[in-house]
Amino acid sequence: MSKATGRRRRTRCTRRWNSFSPPPPWLGANLLTRQVQVAFRSSEPLLAAERMDTLSRIAPLVSSARLDGHLVEIMALSNPWRDVPEVKDMRGRLHTLLV
Repeated sequence: MSKATGRRRRTRCTRRWNSFSPPPPWLGANLLTRQVQVAFRSSEPLLAAERMDTLSRIAPLVSSARLDGHLVEIMALSNPWRDVPEVKDMRGRLHTLLV
């Protein structure tokens, strides 16, 4: 392979790589809400709390009635684990988003 051919391939790969953009915040937030819901339904409160931490950082970027509904559902699902310190902290963060 010549230097010119290799350079052209690298340039094409770089252009393709740079054309990818991160997913929109609403998509990430909806995915995270589903993961939190599944974690609570699977009796995995620590995994849910970990996902809630990320969700609490992304959710303020999204204005969506659907997301608000998911957050209300997460608050209800997390109620049995409200005394777990990690879940308690994350419930507090999500509560501030709902108020």
